[in-house]
Amino acid sequence: MIKKVNIGIVLIDDSFIDRMIVRKNMELFYPEISFVAYSSGKEALTAIEANEVLPEKSHCLVLLDIYMPEMNGFAFADNFSQLDPEIVKRFTVFMLSSSIDAGDMENVKKREVIVKFISKPLNEGVLKSVLEDTIQLLSSREA
Repeated sequence: MIKKVNIGIVLIDDSFIDRMIVRKNMELFYPEISFVAYSSGKEALTAIEANEVLPEKSHCLVLLDIYMPEMNGFAFADNFSQLDPEIVKRFTVFMLSSSIDAGDMENVKKREVIVKFISKPLNEGVLKSVLEDTIQLLSSREA
């Protein structure tokens, strides 16, 4: 059981199918948690900077796909890390990919804003794990 906290989930993925799978999993397993999806990193970054991403939530976890056109996940992470620190600390970023590439893993490790690498598909178990990781991270910050 996930502890009640004031968090939301943000998915940034260009794949319509992946967005629908996560949306359905959220509706089935975590209907009480706010969820929003973006099909591009650029669109999500603009919304985050303007404080339009679940502003009623004290914290959001971001599920960020690596491979997207226009702005890939690494470019998003680099731009995101340059935002106002007050904005950045409101989000916990998890990087997603359907492939496990050693170069990608190294790139994830180089970016402090990315907490963890997650393999697709995002099922109920994976969602539970990232929620628990986020809650644990937030608890350790408050301690």
